[in-house]
Amino acid sequence: MNEIHRAPATAPDSARGANRFDAVWVQKSLGVLRFLESVHALPPPSRALVTFAVMWAPFGGSPGEDLLVTFGVNRSRFLSLLAAALSPEQRDQRHVRDLKSALRDDLALSWR
Repeated sequence: MNEIHRAPATAPDSARGANRFDAVWVQKSLGVLRFLESVHALPPPSRALVTFAVMWAPFGGSPGEDLLVTFGVNRSRFLSLLAAALSPEQRDQRHVRDLKSALRDDLALSWR
């Protein structure tokens, strides 16, 4: 199988405690994101949204002003768009659904 289409072995590690959303988590999450895009489970317009969310996760999310300038939405709307982008779909393979759900749940937790 081509390297670009190889699924990450697991979702980002959700059991690491207080420092769970660290640089290692960010790198793993970006790998999951690349995989989801490579198998067409994440439309290109959603990539920027999810990438932004992953990059800001270690900080509890971004300031509202950045969301407004970057995406033209407030925090509540951004989180709704993010959840929709990572919602598993019926056509997704089980592994893809699991990866989407884990990333969606981690981002929801980190952006609280």
